[in-house]
Amino acid sequence: MNDGSVDPWRRSSLLYTRRSHHINGLARMDNTLEQLDFSESTRDAAKEKWNDQTLRGSDSRYRFFLEFSPDPIVIYDTDGFAQYVNRAFESTFGWSKNELIGKRIDFVPPKNMQETQEAIQHLMRENLVTLFETQRFTKNGELLDVQLSSSTYLDSHGNIKGVIVILRDITELKRTRFALAESQKWFSTLVQESPYGISVIGRSGSYQYLNRKFTEIFGYTIEDVPNGKFWFKLAFPDFSERKRAISLWKNEHLTWVPGETKPYIRKVRCKNGDYKIICFRPVIMPNGDYFVFHEDITDRETARKRLVKAHKELKKAHEDLKRIERLKEKAADHICHEIKTPIAIIESIFKIISRHGTHPPKATFTELIERGERYLKRLKSIQVEMEDIEIYSKPDERNKFLEIVEDLKNIREIVSEKNMPAERALNLLIGKLESIYAMEKEIVEEIDLADIFKNAIEHFNTTRHSHRNLNILNKTSPGRILYIDRNIINKVVGGLFRNAIENTPDGGKIILTARENSREVTIEIIDFGTGITEENQKNLFWGFFHTQDTKYYSTKRPYDFNAGGSGGDLLRMKLFADTYGFSLSFKSSRCKYIPFEEQSCPGDTGICRHITSRQDCMDSGGSQFIVAFPKEKFSAKAPAPGYLPSPRKAATISNSRSPGSASDPPHG
Repeated sequence: MNDGSVDPWRRSSLLYTRRSHHINGLARMDNTLEQLDFSESTRDAAKEKWNDQTLRGSDSRYRFFLEFSPDPIVIYDTDGFAQYVNRAFESTFGWSKNELIGKRIDFVPPKNMQETQEAIQHLMRENLVTLFETQRFTKNGELLDVQLSSSTYLDSHGNIKGVIVILRDITELKRTRFALAESQKWFSTLVQESPYGISVIGRSGSYQYLNRKFTEIFGYTIEDVPNGKFWFKLAFPDFSERKRAISLWKNEHLTWVPGETKPYIRKVRCKNGDYKIICFRPVIMPNGDYFVFHEDITDRETARKRLVKAHKELKKAHEDLKRIERLKEKAADHICHEIKTPIAIIESIFKIISRHGTHPPKATFTELIERGERYLKRLKSIQVEMEDIEIYSKPDERNKFLEIVEDLKNIREIVSEKNMPAERALNLLIGKLESIYAMEKEIVEEIDLADIFKNAIEHFNTTRHSHRNLNILNKTSPGRILYIDRNIINKVVGGLFRNAIENTPDGGKIILTARENSREVTIEIIDFGTGITEENQKNLFWGFFHTQDTKYYSTKRPYDFNAGGSGGDLLRMKLFADTYGFSLSFKSSRCKYIPFEEQSCPGDTGICRHITSRQDCMDSGGSQFIVAFPKEKFSAKAPAPGYLPSPRKAATISNSRSPGSASDPPHG
């Protein structure tokens, strides 16, 4: 402490602090405290009325108030000497009353000297300084942050007698404020730089904050989405989707408690029109506000879907490989059976003929000839199917052979024009190549589908199949025209028609019809037969596939019920479709009374134990094959006939199943 008469510490010690109340009056005490009055307007009247007894009572109360105030209080005289310090001052700054009374308190830091002098000057002008923040030293040199208020007090004559100063230690408060500010700064940085989009939504639904990542993800700023109404309208432009999103938000969050969260995944439209898959995680705060995290999982979901798709494709490929192996075994077994039976029959015919010599019984000989011809036709049919499959399954090789023939013909023309002796040799060579490689020419002509159906039905009726009892309806009127090779359309219609007959029991119905719209002409062949199981539908176009196991299968005459075949007809039709650019599809429903492939139909609606009428059979299952010819390819005649064209874009072979529809036998 300094004893000098003039120094800045003297004036700095005149400051007065207070907590929440304002000191509006002055104090009047004996020696130490002459006057303390909280109403300036009544101060003069009080000076006149107070008597010694009242004064002594007031002194006692004021001293009690000062002594037990929680804030440090010091009273100075006009020279800056301490006249009084309370207990809080002693405990806060470390000096005792004996060390301070009658002395100046030297506890103003040098760095705070300037502001302290300015505060003293203000006090002298205004008689009051309130809530002035500064710093003061303790006895042990610790620097405290204090909030200071001060006021002058007067004697009974109205002259300034001294200064009363109240100080509050706000060191911990300032540290807490600083820590809070640092925490807020750190939190703000964390939120702003978060890898997740973050929004803060008030209880009223107004958006209070959007971080940088939110704008980066969605493109929207706080001006774009001032409240939830704008957000839902922008993020979910579809009304139905927006209604579901709003309903989910309102209903589920009503029961939430502070701190609870739940993820939601929704597809959201961004400002640029793109859609992203977002995982929302809202958290309700204790004050009712919402803190929402937004994670862009578009790439992750896309990768997951691709992975799932790849897994399914891999699984399907594995199943296809296993199915191919089974089909190969079944096809080999079936082809072997198809060829073995005719060969055995023909072999037995020759044995009978050789046993009877040159004069066998006439009836026996006629029967043998008929059986031999029938099985030779079956072998021929297998040969034709195999040839078509071989030709149409290798378009590149076919075209290569055709190019060779054309090149040789060109050579022949050159030799002929120049009258070269080698012409005969070239002609012979071309004839030889054509006999090996040349194929039947494609002759595009106008085909009326009503005639094609009529011819197919007549062929069935004239092939000694009067024992079959079927209701065959041709619902096609003349005038449904296609421009296509007659041989191709006959094979397609004939194969599908024969399959329908062989899979429909006696007493059943078959419908042949052709339709036309602005884009295409379609052929539909519907049977109300046994239908195809779902498992067999998957393999129908693989080739040489039949629905029955070979051990349940016996080769019969064409058009007989369950007559069977080599299984190549549908594969051949698929290759025709791939080559010429039409589509082949089917729908099938297996007969509900024999749902498994090992179960067989008796072949006659009159003896089926499951039904009471033909209609019951028709309602139980069947197949429908549809061949669609685009008009752009089949509505006009080709410019000129030529060899078979190069394969066009592959046709789509669809496989769908609908209750009550019909299905075609898989062994055509």
